[in-house]
Amino acid sequence: MKIKREIKQKIDELTDNEKMVVLNYILHELDKPDPEIDKAWVKEAARRQKEMRSGKVKPLTMGEVFGKYKK
Repeated sequence: MKIKREIKQKIDELTDNEKMVVLNYILHELDKPDPEIDKAWVKEAARRQKEMRSGKVKPLTMGEVFGKYKK
């Protein structure tokens, strides 16, 4: 792909500092809020809260969580 090759070539020509500026720009562009994802997380959080309040699910302590993966 010509564009991809051109971009790689341009990046190779940059100094490390300039590469960091480009990287920060790209990360900033990718980190934009998505209202649909936000809605999904609100719905999921409400579902989890309801399950904990009803007793259907028991919350774990931090020690229990880390102990499970410490093995």
